Amino acid sequence: MKKKDKERVERARVHSAVSIAGVAAALAAVTAAENSNGSGSKTTMALALATELLASHCIEMAELAGADHDRVASAVRSAVDIRSPGDLMTLTAAAATGTCSLP
Repeated sequence: MKKKDKERVERARVHSAVSIAGVAAALAAVTAAENSNGSGSKTTMALALATELLASHCIEMAELAGADHDRVASAVRSAVDIRSPGDLMTLTAAAATGTCSLP
């Protein structure tokens, strides 16, 4: 593979890792909000904790993949501020598109 192609692939991997971290953070935010709404079931609490763990792992993996901390933090802040199911679908589609384009 040419150097230029390797660089493109590396940028795509970093972008994909950041996108997936964003989706995980959005899921964690949504489940935490659901948990705080008073439903209080054990399943809702377990789901909130599991998604928070997943998000923290994805954030760490994005940084290990080479993403700048500020870039990851910005993606997470944006993801946590989602307002609608459509926003979550958009984040998910962007992450899936980036992942599918990797060789």
